[in-house]
Amino acid sequence: MYFAHVAHVIYLDTKNIVPWKLNDYSENELRYLVPSSNIMSMIKLREGEDVYANHRPGQEDASRAILGSPRVPYNFLKNEPEKGANSIGNNQAETIGNLSAWLADYLYHNPGPPFSYQSYMRENPYLTDRLRRQTVSTQGEEINVYLSPRGCWSASDLIADLLRSVNIPIQKVTNRLETVGRDRFAQHSGIIYNWQGGGGRYLLHTDSLFTESLNFIPASPGENPGMQIFNHNWLDPTKYGNFFTYLHGEEDFSAAPWDGIENYKSRARHLLPLKSILPMILGNRDDYVALALEQGLTRTEALSNYDRLEAILLAHGDGNKVRGMERVNQFYDQWVERTGKIQ
Repeated sequence: MYFAHVAHVIYLDTKNIVPWKLNDYSENELRYLVPSSNIMSMIKLREGEDVYANHRPGQEDASRAILGSPRVPYNFLKNEPEKGANSIGNNQAETIGNLSAWLADYLYHNPGPPFSYQSYMRENPYLTDRLRRQTVSTQGEEINVYLSPRGCWSASDLIADLLRSVNIPIQKVTNRLETVGRDRFAQHSGIIYNWQGGGGRYLLHTDSLFTESLNFIPASPGENPGMQIFNHNWLDPTKYGNFFTYLHGEEDFSAAPWDGIENYKSRARHLLPLKSILPMILGNRDDYVALALEQGLTRTEALSNYDRLEAILLAHGDGNKVRGMERVNQFYDQWVERTGKIQ
């Protein structure tokens, strides 16, 4: 099984199936592209004799193993099952953005009690299980969805498995995020992309892709929202590095205080943009700028963003902001009907 994945990586590279090359990666990044520890581990048969053996990971680890053919995740990205779209872009950022948009549309978080992720993982250990709809119970009703059984932890693993199938290495990390009451830090899963190649991006909390900031609006009708989501959720450390602290040499990768998280989310409501922000553009420019300043934007950002958001409404409304807002609402209603999600 491991050799099949190695062969798949080499085949994509030598046949130029994807436009990026293995030579562009450091040795460290290549180690995350074909990690043998996901498929085999060393076990001790008897004293003094260690061997490597294939293993089926336990219930905690089942979602981070590529159990199955590498063609499964590749074919999923090449022809995703909901709309038949090709998620493999002209570059890595576009590919990650396309996948992020798909996750925002269709991936569901662990629904909570009485759902048991341990039982679910024992019954669904393979990658094919994670790439099909499953029927689960939540709040007294059954829903048929793509599921992330352990929330951000499972979602990070799924993203890593999918992107590895197109030769994009991803590193899963653990981050400490301060809780609402500011009384403790809770561990959550995040992702690092392109951490040694320059221009890297950092997903502080993987749940943000599919449980937060969902009611975004494309900049113009018919535009692929993938890059909007990529540029918002996948943080550029050179712009957002002050929102978290690197924990060098510790088990956790970084820590983010509550004030920093809230500041980032407030800014994100404006910059993504979210549907809830757009009605403000129908009103007075100064009123919008005053609110944006309160929510973390600089005056320059607020003024520029007003113009950008106004252009979005005008684009959707054929030059009329009120009509544009009506069409934005229709777009969102159609999104809710298509995905079953409500934000």
